[in-house]
Amino acid sequence: MNFWRYCLFAFAVFSALLFVILYNSQLHLPARFGSLNGSRHKYLGIHACDYALGDQPPFLWGRTLPSPLGSVPCKDYLTQNHYITSPLSEEEAAFPLAYVMVIHKDFDTFQRLFRAVYMPQNVYCVHVDEKATVEFKKSVEQLLSCFPNA
Repeated sequence: MNFWRYCLFAFAVFSALLFVILYNSQLHLPARFGSLNGSRHKYLGIHACDYALGDQPPFLWGRTLPSPLGSVPCKDYLTQNHYITSPLSEEEAAFPLAYVMVIHKDFDTFQRLFRAVYMPQNVYCVHVDEKATVEFKKSVEQLLSCFPNA
């Protein structure tokens, strides 16, 4: 009888040890693969800290990301940016909203705002101010051409 108790105890200890080893090895996976996806972000973070500690501003001027719509078909753009493409409920579909937006700069901000409020049953009227740059107007026109209700 004692032999089986020792076997059961040894099995339990071995199982616990194996669990701890496998669990710890899984914890280190993101560190190994992090450099593939986040190396640029780490690099920018280090420079931002250097600027914050120095006399320079702790932010980087310029566009953070290029407009992804440039060479991507509309269908792929909508999928990649997780736009909602059908009403979430019958009630929402029955009562659409109308949005009016007046913009003249910061295309990236407009793009994020539009993504946040977009629903396919709503109507969007976007007015680009006359003082906006030609590049900005083209970017807005290109973005809105993907949406039949804008």
